[in-house]
Amino acid sequence: MEIEEEYVNSAARRKRRDTGRQTKKCCPGGSVVLRLVGVSFGLLCIVQATLNITLRLYSAECDDDYVNNTTTNLTTMSEDQIRELILERDELLLERVWLFQEKREKEAEIINLLRDSLSDRNNELENTIEELQSKVFPTELRPSCCPRGWQPYMSSCYRSSSDKGTWDDAQQDCEKLRAHLVVLDDAMEERVVHKFSTGMGMWIGLRKLKDPKTSTWDWTWVNGSPLAYTNWNQTYDGFWSFLFFNRNCAASPESSLTPAPWDRVNCENQNYWMCEKELNFSSFSP
Repeated sequence: MEIEEEYVNSAARRKRRDTGRQTKKCCPGGSVVLRLVGVSFGLLCIVQATLNITLRLYSAECDDDYVNNTTTNLTTMSEDQIRELILERDELLLERVWLFQEKREKEAEIINLLRDSLSDRNNELENTIEELQSKVFPTELRPSCCPRGWQPYMSSCYRSSSDKGTWDDAQQDCEKLRAHLVVLDDAMEERVVHKFSTGMGMWIGLRKLKDPKTSTWDWTWVNGSPLAYTNWNQTYDGFWSFLFFNRNCAASPESSLTPAPWDRVNCENQNYWMCEKELNFSSFSP
Protein backbone atom coordinates (compact mmCIF):
# COMPACT_ATOMS: atom_id res chain seq x y z
CA MET A 1 0.00 0.00 0.00
CA GLU A 2 2.75 2.37 0.81
CA ILE A 3 4.54 1.38 -2.40
CA GLU A 4 1.48 2.32 -4.44
CA GLU A 5 1.13 5.73 -2.75
CA GLU A 6 4.77 6.44 -3.30
CA TYR A 7 4.44 5.55 -6.95
CA VAL A 8 1.46 7.85 -7.34
CA ASN A 9 3.24 10.73 -5.64
CA SER A 10 6.28 10.19 -7.80
CA ALA A 11 4.15 10.29 -10.94
CA ALA A 12 2.51 13.54 -9.79
CA ARG A 13 5.89 15.18 -9.14
CA ARG A 14 7.13 14.23 -12.60
CA LYS A 15 4.01 15.71 -14.16
CA ARG A 16 4.54 19.01 -12.32
CA ARG A 17 8.17 19.13 -13.46
CA ASP A 18 7.15 18.54 -17.08
CA THR A 19 4.53 21.29 -16.87
CA GLY A 20 7.10 23.71 -15.44
CA ARG A 21 9.54 22.96 -18.26
CA GLN A 22 6.86 23.63 -20.87
CA THR A 23 6.03 26.95 -19.23
CA LYS A 24 9.67 27.95 -19.23
CA LYS A 25 9.87 27.10 -22.89
CA CYS A 26 6.80 29.26 -23.77
CA CYS A 27 7.66 32.41 -21.83
CA PRO A 28 10.95 33.17 -23.54
CA GLY A 29 9.21 33.09 -26.95
CA GLY A 30 6.62 35.83 -26.01
CA SER A 31 9.32 38.08 -24.61
CA VAL A 32 11.24 37.95 -27.89
CA VAL A 33 8.20 39.04 -29.88
CA LEU A 34 7.58 42.03 -27.63
CA ARG A 35 11.21 43.05 -27.91
CA LEU A 36 11.05 42.84 -31.71
CA VAL A 37 7.93 45.03 -31.79
CA GLY A 38 9.52 47.64 -29.53
CA VAL A 39 12.71 47.74 -31.59
CA SER A 40 10.72 48.07 -34.82
CA PHE A 41 8.66 50.98 -33.42
CA GLY A 42 11.81 52.73 -32.27
CA LEU A 43 13.38 52.33 -35.70
CA LEU A 44 10.27 53.80 -37.32
CA CYS A 45 10.43 56.84 -35.02
CA ILE A 46 14.09 57.33 -35.87
CA VAL A 47 13.36 57.06 -39.62
CA GLN A 48 10.43 59.54 -39.31
CA ALA A 49 12.54 62.05 -37.41
CA THR A 50 15.34 61.67 -39.97
CA LEU A 51 12.89 62.33 -42.83
CA ASN A 52 11.46 65.42 -41.10
CA ILE A 53 14.91 66.89 -40.53
CA THR A 54 15.93 66.12 -44.12
CA LEU A 55 12.80 67.78 -45.58
CA ARG A 56 13.25 70.89 -43.42
CA LEU A 57 16.86 71.23 -44.47
CA TYR A 58 15.87 70.83 -48.14
CA SER A 59 13.13 73.45 -47.84
CA ALA A 60 15.50 75.89 -46.16
CA GLU A 61 18.04 75.35 -48.92
CA CYS A 62 15.37 76.05 -51.57
CA ASP A 63 14.31 79.28 -49.85
CA ASP A 64 17.92 80.37 -49.58
CA ASP A 65 18.44 79.61 -53.26
CA TYR A 66 15.35 81.67 -54.22
CA VAL A 67 16.41 84.63 -52.10
CA ASN A 68 19.95 84.42 -53.40
CA ASN A 69 18.74 84.24 -57.00
CA THR A 70 16.40 87.21 -56.52
CA THR A 71 19.09 89.25 -54.84
CA THR A 72 21.50 88.27 -57.57
CA ASN A 73 19.01 89.37 -60.28
CA LEU A 74 18.53 92.73 -58.59
CA THR A 75 22.18 93.32 -57.96
CA THR A 76 23.24 92.14 -61.40
CA MET A 77 20.89 94.59 -63.26
CA SER A 78 22.93 97.00 -65.26
CA GLU A 79 22.60 100.76 -65.04
CA ASP A 80 21.04 100.80 -68.51
CA GLN A 81 18.30 98.42 -67.39
CA ILE A 82 17.58 100.52 -64.31
CA ARG A 83 17.54 103.67 -66.44
CA GLU A 84 15.16 101.97 -68.87
CA LEU A 85 12.76 101.08 -66.06
CA ILE A 86 12.81 104.65 -64.76
CA LEU A 87 12.16 105.96 -68.28
CA GLU A 88 9.23 103.55 -68.69
CA ARG A 89 7.77 104.73 -65.40
CA ASP A 90 8.07 108.39 -66.45
CA GLU A 91 6.40 107.64 -69.78
CA LEU A 92 3.47 105.99 -68.02
CA LEU A 93 3.06 108.99 -65.72
CA LEU A 94 3.21 111.37 -68.68
CA GLU A 95 0.63 109.29 -70.55
CA ARG A 96 -1.66 109.48 -67.55
CA VAL A 97 -1.36 113.27 -67.50
CA TRP A 98 -2.16 113.44 -71.23
CA LEU A 99 -5.22 111.25 -70.78
CA PHE A 100 -6.48 113.44 -67.95
CA GLN A 101 -5.94 116.59 -70.02
CA GLU A 102 -7.71 115.01 -72.99
CA LYS A 103 -10.65 114.13 -70.75
CA ARG A 104 -10.89 117.73 -69.54
CA GLU A 105 -10.81 119.01 -73.11
CA LYS A 106 -13.59 116.60 -74.12
CA GLU A 107 -15.72 117.74 -71.19
CA ALA A 108 -15.16 121.39 -72.12
CA GLU A 109 -16.09 120.60 -75.72
CA ILE A 110 -19.34 118.95 -74.63
CA ILE A 111 -20.19 121.92 -72.41
CA ASN A 112 -19.59 124.31 -75.31
CA LEU A 113 -21.80 122.21 -77.57
CA LEU A 114 -24.59 122.25 -75.01
CA ARG A 115 -24.22 126.00 -74.55
CA ASP A 116 -24.38 126.56 -78.30
CA SER A 117 -27.42 124.31 -78.54
CA LEU A 118 -29.20 126.25 -75.79
CA SER A 119 -28.27 129.53 -77.45
CA ASP A 120 -29.67 128.32 -80.77
CA ARG A 121 -32.85 127.18 -79.06
CA ASN A 122 -33.17 130.55 -77.35
CA ASN A 123 -32.77 132.33 -80.69
CA GLU A 124 -35.46 130.11 -82.19
CA LEU A 125 -37.84 131.04 -79.39
CA GLU A 126 -37.08 134.72 -79.86
CA ASN A 127 -37.79 134.43 -83.57
CA THR A 128 -41.05 132.65 -82.79
CA ILE A 129 -42.04 135.46 -80.44
CA GLU A 130 -41.29 138.06 -83.09
CA GLU A 131 -43.31 136.13 -85.66
CA LEU A 132 -46.28 135.95 -83.30
CA GLN A 133 -45.99 139.64 -82.57
CA SER A 134 -45.86 140.47 -86.26
CA LYS A 135 -49.04 138.44 -86.84
CA VAL A 136 -50.93 140.22 -84.06
CA PHE A 137 -49.57 143.69 -84.76
CA PRO A 138 -48.39 144.85 -88.20
CA THR A 139 -44.79 146.02 -88.28
CA GLU A 140 -45.63 149.52 -89.44
CA LEU A 141 -47.95 150.04 -86.46
CA ARG A 142 -45.62 148.65 -83.82
CA PRO A 143 -43.66 151.86 -83.11
CA SER A 144 -46.92 153.60 -82.24
CA CYS A 145 -48.10 150.73 -80.01
CA CYS A 146 -45.84 151.29 -77.01
CA PRO A 147 -44.34 154.51 -75.63
CA ARG A 148 -40.64 155.13 -76.01
CA GLY A 149 -38.64 152.96 -73.62
CA TRP A 150 -41.34 150.29 -73.43
CA GLN A 151 -41.07 146.82 -74.96
CA PRO A 152 -44.05 145.15 -76.67
CA TYR A 153 -45.32 141.61 -76.27
CA MET A 154 -48.70 140.44 -77.47
CA SER A 155 -51.23 143.04 -76.24
CA SER A 156 -49.08 144.73 -73.57
CA CYS A 157 -46.05 146.98 -73.16
CA TYR A 158 -43.39 146.45 -70.49
CA ARG A 159 -40.88 148.72 -68.80
CA SER A 160 -38.15 147.84 -66.26
CA SER A 161 -37.21 150.15 -63.41
CA SER A 162 -33.71 151.48 -62.92
CA ASP A 163 -34.02 151.84 -59.14
CA LYS A 164 -35.04 149.65 -56.23
CA GLY A 165 -37.94 150.20 -53.88
CA THR A 166 -40.63 148.56 -51.76
CA TRP A 167 -43.64 146.85 -53.32
CA ASP A 168 -45.80 149.94 -52.69
CA ASP A 169 -43.12 152.19 -54.21
CA ALA A 170 -43.09 150.01 -57.31
CA GLN A 171 -46.87 150.00 -57.72
CA GLN A 172 -47.07 153.78 -57.25
CA ASP A 173 -44.37 154.32 -59.87
CA CYS A 174 -46.27 152.14 -62.36
CA GLU A 175 -49.53 153.99 -61.64
CA LYS A 176 -47.81 157.31 -62.41
CA LEU A 177 -47.03 155.85 -65.83
CA ARG A 178 -50.69 154.76 -66.24
CA ALA A 179 -49.65 151.15 -65.81
CA HIS A 180 -49.42 148.54 -63.04
CA LEU A 181 -46.94 145.99 -61.77
CA VAL A 182 -46.54 143.14 -64.22
CA VAL A 183 -49.20 140.42 -64.24
CA LEU A 184 -47.98 137.04 -65.47
CA ASP A 185 -50.74 135.08 -67.21
CA ASP A 186 -48.68 132.11 -68.42
CA ALA A 187 -45.17 130.63 -68.61
CA MET A 188 -44.51 132.12 -72.05
CA GLU A 189 -45.19 135.65 -70.85
CA GLU A 190 -42.99 135.02 -67.82
CA ARG A 191 -40.08 133.99 -70.07
CA VAL A 192 -40.53 137.12 -72.21
CA VAL A 193 -40.65 139.37 -69.15
CA HIS A 194 -37.58 137.60 -67.77
CA LYS A 195 -35.76 138.47 -70.98
CA PHE A 196 -36.91 142.10 -70.80
CA SER A 197 -35.60 142.35 -67.22
CA THR A 198 -32.23 140.73 -68.17
CA GLY A 199 -32.74 138.24 -65.33
CA MET A 200 -32.70 140.71 -62.44
CA GLY A 201 -34.86 140.07 -59.38
CA MET A 202 -38.05 142.14 -59.42
CA TRP A 203 -41.46 142.74 -57.87
CA ILE A 204 -44.47 141.31 -59.66
CA GLY A 205 -48.06 142.51 -59.31
CA LEU A 206 -49.13 139.80 -56.88
CA ARG A 207 -50.01 140.52 -53.27
CA LYS A 208 -51.88 138.83 -50.44
CA LEU A 209 -55.00 140.80 -49.48
CA LYS A 210 -57.81 140.19 -47.02
CA ASP A 211 -61.18 139.50 -48.57
CA PRO A 212 -63.72 141.63 -46.65
CA LYS A 213 -66.51 139.14 -47.40
CA THR A 214 -64.78 135.95 -46.30
CA SER A 215 -62.11 137.47 -43.98
CA THR A 216 -59.53 135.24 -45.66
CA TRP A 217 -56.16 136.27 -47.04
CA ASP A 218 -55.81 135.49 -50.73
CA TRP A 219 -53.14 136.15 -53.36
CA THR A 220 -54.53 138.67 -55.84
CA TRP A 221 -53.20 140.26 -59.03
CA VAL A 222 -53.22 144.07 -59.06
CA ASN A 223 -55.51 144.19 -62.12
CA GLY A 224 -58.03 141.83 -60.53
CA SER A 225 -57.43 138.99 -62.98
CA PRO A 226 -57.85 135.43 -61.62
CA LEU A 227 -54.80 133.60 -60.29
CA ALA A 228 -54.75 131.01 -63.09
CA TYR A 229 -50.95 130.69 -63.44
CA THR A 230 -48.46 130.41 -60.57
CA ASN A 231 -44.79 129.55 -60.24
CA TRP A 232 -44.23 129.48 -56.49
CA ASN A 233 -41.06 128.32 -54.81
CA GLN A 234 -42.23 125.14 -53.04
CA THR A 235 -39.26 124.91 -50.67
CA TYR A 236 -41.08 126.19 -47.58
CA ASP A 237 -44.62 125.08 -48.33
CA GLY A 238 -46.60 122.82 -46.05
CA PHE A 239 -45.29 122.59 -42.51
CA TRP A 240 -43.11 125.71 -42.87
CA SER A 241 -45.91 127.93 -44.24
CA PHE A 242 -46.33 129.59 -40.82
CA LEU A 243 -43.03 131.37 -41.49
CA PHE A 244 -44.71 133.53 -44.14
CA PHE A 245 -47.16 135.34 -41.85
CA ASN A 246 -45.52 138.69 -42.72
CA ARG A 247 -44.53 137.90 -46.30
CA ASN A 248 -47.46 139.16 -48.31
CA CYS A 249 -45.80 140.23 -51.56
CA ALA A 250 -44.44 138.18 -54.46
CA ALA A 251 -41.10 138.67 -56.19
CA SER A 252 -39.31 136.91 -59.02
CA PRO A 253 -35.72 136.18 -57.86
CA GLU A 254 -32.64 136.98 -59.89
CA SER A 255 -31.90 134.29 -62.46
CA SER A 256 -29.62 134.32 -65.50
CA LEU A 257 -31.04 131.69 -67.88
CA THR A 258 -34.64 130.87 -67.03
CA PRO A 259 -37.24 132.43 -64.71
CA ALA A 260 -36.86 131.31 -61.11
CA PRO A 261 -39.84 130.29 -58.94
CA TRP A 262 -41.51 133.17 -57.15
CA ASP A 263 -40.67 133.99 -53.55
CA ARG A 264 -43.04 135.16 -50.83
CA VAL A 265 -41.23 138.12 -49.28
CA ASN A 266 -41.77 141.04 -46.97
CA CYS A 267 -43.36 143.93 -48.85
CA GLU A 268 -40.80 146.33 -47.35
CA ASN A 269 -37.89 144.60 -49.07
CA GLN A 270 -35.99 146.45 -51.78
CA ASN A 271 -36.33 145.15 -55.35
CA TYR A 272 -36.43 146.30 -58.94
CA TRP A 273 -39.82 146.04 -60.67
CA MET A 274 -41.51 145.67 -64.04
CA CYS A 275 -44.49 147.80 -65.13
CA GLU A 276 -47.09 146.56 -67.61
CA LYS A 277 -49.44 148.63 -69.73
CA GLU A 278 -52.19 147.17 -71.91
CA LEU A 279 -52.35 148.39 -75.49
CA ASN A 280 -55.13 150.70 -76.58
CA PHE A 281 -56.68 148.90 -79.54
CA SER A 282 -58.62 151.97 -80.55
CA SER A 283 -55.45 153.22 -82.22
CA PHE A 284 -55.74 150.36 -84.72
CA SER A 285 -59.17 151.38 -86.03
CA PRO A 286 -59.10 152.36 -89.73
